[in-house]
Amino acid sequence: MDYQYDIFISYPRKPSYVGDWVCGNFFNTFNDSLDNLIGGEPRIFLDKSSITNGQEWQTRILDGLNYSKCMIAIISQRYLTSENCCRELAVFLNRLSYLKQKQLIDANHPGIFFPILVGDIYKMPTELNNIQFENFSNYVHTAHDYINTIQYVNFEKEIRAWSKIILNAILSSPDCDPDWNCQDLTQEPISHIIQQPLNKISIPRLS
Repeated sequence: MDYQYDIFISYPRKPSYVGDWVCGNFFNTFNDSLDNLIGGEPRIFLDKSSITNGQEWQTRILDGLNYSKCMIAIISQRYLTSENCCRELAVFLNRLSYLKQKQLIDANHPGIFFPILVGDIYKMPTELNNIQFENFSNYVHTAHDYINTIQYVNFEKEIRAWSKIILNAILSSPDCDPDWNCQDLTQEPISHIIQQPLNKISIPRLS
């Protein structure tokens, strides 16, 4: 089976302003920028617009993960404490490992996984330490008049430049291979990725 999507966007729904920003300013700006580069509508899996009423959301998300060329992960501390987000992340980290083992990609390949930082991180998972992040933390705003600010203009400029990197990855993606597919998202191991909320971490007191 061939790819169904160019990109899967993985993001936390909480705090709500991050989810609103992803589905609003970020998606609209990125989609328009990629549309302009491609010359047509990009195939992006975003749960809010890609899953319709009556569909089994876990099945749709699994299909989106297995049959997308690349993942964009909106990383925050909340993302790293979410089981659902970490399972989505694990699927693409496993695919990345598979592709490297099969020598289907190397250090010069543009990549298949693109993390975006949208807030402070207490501790980054080891698996992400060697992957370059894009930091859009300063642009996470949902106010109606934000699009009329200079900061939003700068955000658009950064998105347009970054979209060229994503397009290169889309065009360089290896052939779709069912051997890397995840069969059951709920069984995806995540103990090496997921973190505890800070209020549940035991910190030794100074005596």
